[in-house]
Amino acid sequence: MGNAALLVELLLGLVDRASAIGAIISKAQAEGRDVTDAELDGLAAQDDAARIALAAAIAKARTNPPVPLSGGGPGPKQP
Repeated sequence: MGNAALLVELLLGLVDRASAIGAIISKAQAEGRDVTDAELDGLAAQDDAARIALAAAIAKARTNPPVPLSGGGPGPKQP
């Protein structure tokens, strides 16, 4: 996976996380209450897992650099 694809994957994950957090907040507001400690603990656990996955993906990208599509070295120099 190239760096751009990795970044897109990470961005989509962040969008999913923001959506999940928004749903928790909306549910709590609809019920006339604050977010519970259990809900916050669940979010923290998910964040820990996401952080571990992110570190692994970055480490993998660093050890497996993307292969150029052209198969060659740098292109011709521009004037």
